[in-house]
Amino acid sequence: MQSKKKQDKAGITALYCRLSRDDGVEGDSNSVANQKKLLKRFAKEQSVKILTPVRLEKTIRFQNDELRFLEEGAFRGAEFTDKFDNPPEFISLYAADDTYDECETVARQIKRLVIENGCRYREIAVITHDTKLYSGIINAVFDKYQIPYFLDEHKDLDVKPIARAVNAVFRILLERFERSDVMLLLKSGLLPFTQGEIRDFEDYVFVWDIDNAAFLVEFTKSSRGFGEPLKEDFKRDNAERVRKTVVDALLSFKEAVKDKTAGEVTELLYDLLTEKLDVRSGMNGLCRRLEHGVSGNLSDEQVRIWELFIRALDRLKDAVGEERMPLRRYYELLTLELSAIEFAEIPRFLDSVIITNAQRVRDP
Repeated sequence: MQSKKKQDKAGITALYCRLSRDDGVEGDSNSVANQKKLLKRFAKEQSVKILTPVRLEKTIRFQNDELRFLEEGAFRGAEFTDKFDNPPEFISLYAADDTYDECETVARQIKRLVIENGCRYREIAVITHDTKLYSGIINAVFDKYQIPYFLDEHKDLDVKPIARAVNAVFRILLERFERSDVMLLLKSGLLPFTQGEIRDFEDYVFVWDIDNAAFLVEFTKSSRGFGEPLKEDFKRDNAERVRKTVVDALLSFKEAVKDKTAGEVTELLYDLLTEKLDVRSGMNGLCRRLEHGVSGNLSDEQVRIWELFIRALDRLKDAVGEERMPLRRYYELLTLELSAIEFAEIPRFLDSVIITNAQRVRDP
């Protein structure tokens, strides 16, 4: 609502101005009247022009009277006594015993629509308040009934390998090389080290209780601890190679970003990830392992996530690129940018039932 330039600007605000039977008054409910009063006061304080209110008297959300009637009265309790004039054709209610029974009923209805009515799966949508409440159950039931489906489920970027690696990089530098952050970076699966090299590094770190500033010192002790040293200590050599690669790259980045603009920090971060830490090679290796092991879909997902991450860097650079800021502030802004990103899987079949939530249906 608040304008960047207050003069001669008008804001548009939508209020849910239904008539309230709960308040027992004609016209706007008490809550809506209070909202209008607060908005008018705020507009005057910000020198925003107030136009004549436009009231939408007719509900236009629904294409048939049954849905409109259900929305108006379903949750008003016993005091809603109106009755629908004709037997409903488009709405049926079912009191399910549990979530599994609910999904079973929906699956049977879908099969009936396809087999008896000639519907295509892509013409059917299952809309819930929250898909997470059905995740796992509806998958199993639809698989049982051999119904192709697409679960349009939001996923958060910050739990994915690239986001975990970036978070670890900044926490390592800001929290002075905490052991847990170093291991989180190495176990993101994106750095160009083998599982054996990472295991050797982890063993050495725990044998000698390496933490904080100790990561900045060369690993020269025996990987056996206080036991007899080895003539050729390959595990220690692997651990030192990992340590030096990571520490040198991070310290070089930390020194380079001093007194730099957000745009310059973004470019240096990209260089750190792609050149110094070579996460693209690690990404390719992760994708190959997913394709041959778990799922090709997860492999494609990693590529999409990398593209979303690069776009997030571009948006951050466009928004505050000319501002100089400390590394901690830059990390705070980057975290906000990444936390705002949500994504979903790409449908695997052209002819499939869409399972989504009400909010996703409303979004354009």
